[in-house]
Amino acid sequence: MMATSASGLRERVRSIVTCSICLEDFDNPRSLSCLHTFCFKCLEDFTRSAQSRAERILCPICREEFTLGAKGVAGLPNNFFLVDLLDAKQVVEDGSKHGLCEVCSSERGESSEDARATVYCEDCGQKLCERCSLPHKRLKGGEHRVVALEEVKSKASKPTVSKSSYCENDPDEVVKMYCADCKTNICVVCFATEHQQHQCRKIEVVAEEIGRQMDVDVDLVSQRLTEIWSKLDRLDASSSKFNDQVREIELAVQQQWAEMKQLIDRQLKEVLDELQAVKQKVMKNVSSLRESLDTSLVAIESFTTYSKELRSKGKPCDVSKAASGLHSRALDLQQMPVASIESCIPNVLFKPADVAKTAATFGALSSFIGELAVTKYNSGNRLLNVK
Repeated sequence: MMATSASGLRERVRSIVTCSICLEDFDNPRSLSCLHTFCFKCLEDFTRSAQSRAERILCPICREEFTLGAKGVAGLPNNFFLVDLLDAKQVVEDGSKHGLCEVCSSERGESSEDARATVYCEDCGQKLCERCSLPHKRLKGGEHRVVALEEVKSKASKPTVSKSSYCENDPDEVVKMYCADCKTNICVVCFATEHQQHQCRKIEVVAEEIGRQMDVDVDLVSQRLTEIWSKLDRLDASSSKFNDQVREIELAVQQQWAEMKQLIDRQLKEVLDELQAVKQKVMKNVSSLRESLDTSLVAIESFTTYSKELRSKGKPCDVSKAASGLHSRALDLQQMPVASIESCIPNVLFKPADVAKTAATFGALSSFIGELAVTKYNSGNRLLNVK
C-alpha cells in the first residue's frame, strides 16, 4: 500500500513539473498573469510565432490574453515554487542513486562512507556530508538552512533553493529588501547603488503585509464558490431538460415523417421536375446574357488595344487621321448598353406545405410537400416574387 502511495506521489510530482508545451521538465519556468507556467524557451518560441502571425498572444491552456513588457519573456516572473519542486525532485532522484556528498565527491573523489551525504543545504541546493555542512552553519552573513537529507526524501521538509533567495543582479548576494517602486526584491548592494531614493523595506515586513492581503483575497474569492456551484447545478438541470426536449422532438419528427412518407414519394418527382425546368430556363438566359456581355467586352478590348497601339507607335499623321473616328467610337462605347444581370438569375426558394391543412383537405396532393417560390433581387435588394 505504501509503495502504491509513493508511486502515486511521484506521478503527481512529475505532472506538476512538466511543461504542457514541450512535455518535459520545466526549464527556467516563467508564469503568465493567469498563473499558468511554461519553460522560458517554450514561451519565447510560442510568443514569437503568435507575433509573426500578428495574432493576440493567448495562454496555451486557458486562452486568456496576456501582454509582454519591454523585456519580453525575460520580464515574466520566475515560478520559484516549481524551481524548488524540481530541485527537490532531483535531490530525491540523485539520493536514490548514490547519495554522495557533492563537495567530497567532486573535489576529492571520495566514495567512502565518510563521503556519503546526510544533509541538504536549502540555500545552496547541495547534498553534503556532516563535515562539509559545518561551514554552511557558521557563515558570517547568517547560517544557511541545512536539513537532514532523510527529511527531504520523505517530503517532511520542502527544500527552497537559493535561486529565490539571491539577487538577480548580484547572484552572490541574498535579497534582504523589497523595492515598492520597482516591485522587485533587492539585496543591500542594489539598495545602496540603485534604490536609495525608492521606497524600500525589509522583505519579511512586506511579505507579512502581502500575506494578510492574500488571506483577505482568498476569503473573498472563496465566497464565489457557492455561486459557481449553484450555477453548475442549474446548468446540469437545464442541460438535462434540454436533452429531454431534444428526444421529444426527435420522436415527433420521426412520427411526422412516417405520416408523410406515403405521400412524399408521389410528390418528389413533380417538384424536382419543376425545379429542373426552372434551371433549364435560367441557364438558357445565362447563356444568352453571357454572349451579349462577351460581345461588349470584345468591342471595348479591341478599341482599347488599337488606341494604345496607335498612341504609342503611330505617326502624328496617323493619330490625327484616326482622331475623329476613334473619338466617335469611344462615345458610342461609353453609351453602349450593357445587358443587366439583375433579372437573369432568380432566387429559388422552397416553401414547405402546411401538412396539417393539406391533410385536412387531402385533395390538394400537389402542395402536400410544398412548392417552389422563384424570386429575384431588384435594385433595392428586396425579393420580388416572379412566380
